[in-house]
Amino acid sequence: MKAPMDKHYDDLAKKIITSVDLDKTSPSFTDNLMSKIEALPLKSSLTYKPLISKPMLYLIGIGFVAFIIFMVQSSETTSLGWLDGFDMSFLSEFSMGDMFEEITISKTAMYSVVLFGAMLWVQIGLLKRRHDSQFSV
Repeated sequence: MKAPMDKHYDDLAKKIITSVDLDKTSPSFTDNLMSKIEALPLKSSLTYKPLISKPMLYLIGIGFVAFIIFMVQSSETTSLGWLDGFDMSFLSEFSMGDMFEEITISKTAMYSVVLFGAMLWVQIGLLKRRHDSQFSV
């Protein structure tokens, strides 16, 4: 029952579309438009604002380095397997005193914090590079 009505609407739409003339633009339309665009004052519509400020990046970096030094300096000597090949004996010369002797960190927590810090550092670099390339003029 809908087929005859749909055909009627289809024919009516075709008739209206073919009977309407297309609007013609002037030959100098593009030139006029471009001259108006060039006359507009230039202003930056996007202002780059970093996700994490430089002082905060430095603070994160210092905290990360301090945590790594703390882990290496901890009095507990355990074999970490894949880290045995690195010679970190030079770090034993630096003494932080007995400040953190009572704190114990499990291997799982240590690995998770180090991995989280490394992933955060990589993501910050990637996001910064992406935003720099997006907002470059």
